[in-house]
Amino acid sequence: MTTADYDAFVILLGTLASAFGKKLTDDQVKFYWSALKDRPLPDVERRAVEVGKRSKFFPKPRDLRPIEADRETVESDPKRDGDFRALLDANARFWDNEIRERGDAAKLAIAHALMARHDVERDQSSPILAEKREWLTNRIRGLQRAVA
Repeated sequence: MTTADYDAFVILLGTLASAFGKKLTDDQVKFYWSALKDRPLPDVERRAVEVGKRSKFFPKPRDLRPIEADRETVESDPKRDGDFRALLDANARFWDNEIRERGDAAKLAIAHALMARHDVERDQSSPILAEKREWLTNRIRGLQRAVA
């Protein structure tokens, strides 16, 4: 957002606060602005609408922004989207070919890559992550037996 968006941001935050029966101080508004000013206003507006639909409580700044802003595409760029889609398609073709040629050994490589991805998840205490890890560990063991 830019300073030109500040008034619209204050109105948005005030409307959201009103919907949740909350009164915001000037310091709270300034804090939200400071925490969210690196995001485009349409992104914050979209998230505010989503929070209004699904939440029982007034949002924290983190609820109005992605957990990792660099992972989310905020603005649509057809060229970048097309380039990304082409990379995904090329990756899928590569692994399809690897699985056809190398079979279980390629599947094992994919499983190890996925396990490495799970190892860097932020919330290691998640029960869902534990279930995924357990399933994947069993799948890796089965693939190792098949490859051996």
